[in-house]
Amino acid sequence: MLPEGRAKLDELATKLIAWEARGDSRVNLTGYTDRYGDDMYNMNLSMLRAQTVRQYLISKGVTSSTLTASGAGRTQPLPHVICDVNAPRAEQIKCLQPNRRVEADVTVYAFANDGSRHEIRQGETYQNFNDGQ
Repeated sequence: MLPEGRAKLDELATKLIAWEARGDSRVNLTGYTDRYGDDMYNMNLSMLRAQTVRQYLISKGVTSSTLTASGAGRTQPLPHVICDVNAPRAEQIKCLQPNRRVEADVTVYAFANDGSRHEIRQGETYQNFNDGQ
């Protein structure tokens, strides 16, 4: 992870801990890769990325039961990442860096006086916590 990625995760952890104190939250972490590598390798790598972010958030005090991790491999490249397929491999790898990411989809709930749970915030997405490796 790059320092900027850690800073984003530290910010997210602070928010999640505060939300947990007031109600409940759920975070689905999904890892992704670029197009290089075979499907099995990329699925494993993307899962490893998501698990790494999950462990980092836990180390910052986020409750483990609020976090799920999954890998999606190269199945959802970002639409704005357009790389010249004829460029040298090194340039393509640099260009594809944004696709090597983890996205955190956050849903926050609050509890009413009667104990019922109400969704108050859903779908905020954080991404690109890693250095693209």
